[in-house]
Amino acid sequence: MSLVNTPARLLPLCVHCGSNRVTTLSMVLADGSTVDFAACHRCEGRSWTDAEGPLPLSSVLDRSRKLP
Repeated sequence: MSLVNTPARLLPLCVHCGSNRVTTLSMVLADGSTVDFAACHRCEGRSWTDAEGPLPLSSVLDRSRKLP
């Protein structure tokens, strides 16, 4: 039995396959920006978004680098 009782209509959807079997988390990257990560349990798709919309992986990696 699930501990989460969120109605299906309120669950996030995978941007790749549309499934609602998605785990999401917010994180702060090394440059101080906040992004949301989503991982789909159905198609194994991964995505990152910020306040402006979807982010390519290269952008997330650039923002994650610690500067000396």
